[in-house]
Amino acid sequence: MVRSGSINCISYCNYAAIFCFLWLIMGSISLGSCGDNNNVANILPPEIQYRADTMFARRKRVLKKELDSICVAHKDSLVKVKADSLIILERKSINNITGGN
Repeated sequence: MVRSGSINCISYCNYAAIFCFLWLIMGSISLGSCGDNNNVANILPPEIQYRADTMFARRKRVLKKELDSICVAHKDSLVKVKADSLIILERKSINNITGGN
């Protein structure tokens, strides 16, 4: 017979191992990108670099607005779910006190 506590520990250990693995990968990527980037900026001519930077800045503004609205909608849905669950719990406790169904 397997105890539920050991299942939770196994799940926790799996999540911890995955987290550590991803942390190591992200750390090695970020450390590898700390090199000198002066030669990268000289690949494109200045006018093309300016155009690319301008296009990136415009797209970044649009994406930021979209992502902000998605985050607000997600937060609102989480608040609604939490409020609904609190209402259900309160109704149960009131029913237990009053003896009703």
